Amino acid sequence: MLRVEGLRHRAGSFHLRIDTWTIEPGRYLALVGPSGAGKTMFLETVAGLHRAETGRIWIDGRDMTHRPPEERGIGFVYQDCWLFPHLTVRENIDFGRRYHPASSTARVQKTEDLADMLHIRGLLDRRPTTLSGGERQRVALARALAIQPRLLFLDEPLGPLDPVTRERVAAELRSCHRMLNMTTIHVTHDHAEARMMGDATAVILDGRLEQTGPTEDVFRRPRTPRLAAFLGCENVFETTAEAGSRQGVIRIRPGGCVTQVPVTATGRVAVCVRPEEVLVDVADPRVSRGSWLSGTVAEVSQRGPLIRLVVDVQGFRWVSLMGCSHHSGSRFVPGEGVTLRVPDEAWHLIPLE
Repeated sequence: MLRVEGLRHRAGSFHLRIDTWTIEPGRYLALVGPSGAGKTMFLETVAGLHRAETGRIWIDGRDMTHRPPEERGIGFVYQDCWLFPHLTVRENIDFGRRYHPASSTARVQKTEDLADMLHIRGLLDRRPTTLSGGERQRVALARALAIQPRLLFLDEPLGPLDPVTRERVAAELRSCHRMLNMTTIHVTHDHAEARMMGDATAVILDGRLEQTGPTEDVFRRPRTPRLAAFLGCENVFETTAEAGSRQGVIRIRPGGCVTQVPVTATGRVAVCVRPEEVLVDVADPRVSRGSWLSGTVAEVSQRGPLIRLVVDVQGFRWVSLMGCSHHSGSRFVPGEGVTLRVPDEAWHLIPLE
């Protein structure tokens, strides 16, 4: 378990400020934020590579605030791997063990086990310069795991890899986590990667922890309009919520429509609906649950296997993101009239007062 309190570190004009944060043991936490938000600085401060100005750091109940990095029990994998080019793969994996003594027999066995787990046994006698990007990342991960760390920090480990290799390495990371049940923090600025990898997600903006929780809850229920925008919730409208005609239902006017949704907040609110939850022409409004909006197609763009549709609804811009196969028989054209459906569970309201 990792716990920090009152953590402060400054680098030039940038200030990392984490008041209180506990990461439960066994979590695979995706840490997201824009470039320069403080994600790597947080990891490096916890790992002891930067000295915190104030605050405390506990790892598995032990105060590590003033302990040197090699005593904190943290395995660290950077995006660029940082393997030693003059050492073999085996020697790279064994490097950290000089600070964690073990018998030579145990050392060899552990290296072989890690190599088998990460599918690099045939690479043990090669040099890093002869390896592919995915192979180097596997070696870096094996080196981090070789010290049997309490925590594993991964700083954008999938960033430099091609799409096919990314999928393979991601699967191996998830497999390692299941096998070792090790508390892992995985830094990324890729939202899809965070949703794929993390059972929990935390968001850092401008050096502050903005929100943390189960991954889908964070992405679908952001706490602020700014956070919603960062997390890709493109349908965000400020409006007024009023008491509805049914108990537990309120009436809102988001994006040029009047609808009733089963939520309790009233007054000034920001309405958030993720684009993948805005459905287009999918059912008969007379028999389907949810809110129906009529509009005109403004933009159509292909995003690989997805179609991104921008629809004008009474002067308000709604965005829908859907799979191509779902609408293989449809060709949307700007100026065409369409009907949008927003399921009841897709609406998220953020009080602004």
